[in-house]
Amino acid sequence: MNDYYNMKAAIPRQARHALDLREALREWRKIRLLSVAKSCENLKDNYRTEFGQYHKTHATHAAQIINEDHSDEQVLKLANNWLKQFKNRFKQKGFSGARRDATGICGAELEQILLSFEANNE
Repeated sequence: MNDYYNMKAAIPRQARHALDLREALREWRKIRLLSVAKSCENLKDNYRTEFGQYHKTHATHAAQIINEDHSDEQVLKLANNWLKQFKNRFKQKGFSGARRDATGICGAELEQILLSFEANNE
């Protein structure tokens, strides 16, 4: 990510005040990712439609991470690996527009969630 997306990232209050990482990711998924995806459905604006589709993809991935079968340690490991994937994708050349913006903002928000969770557990 870069400073532009880090400045735009805003974590929902419910995710910021969650008791654990799983709850924070669940709230972020529900309040941010799914609501953005839904608000971008059926629009005539290709950018916003694609932006929403990427949010829906990220919401699906978040659901896989917060699966109740995973231990808290696994959730942390999976979320950190996901953040690495965001950063690697963001560095790739050849994509811009909605994909880049969705990757940038979602990655920055995930990073903020992970950082706040780590700070609360130190």
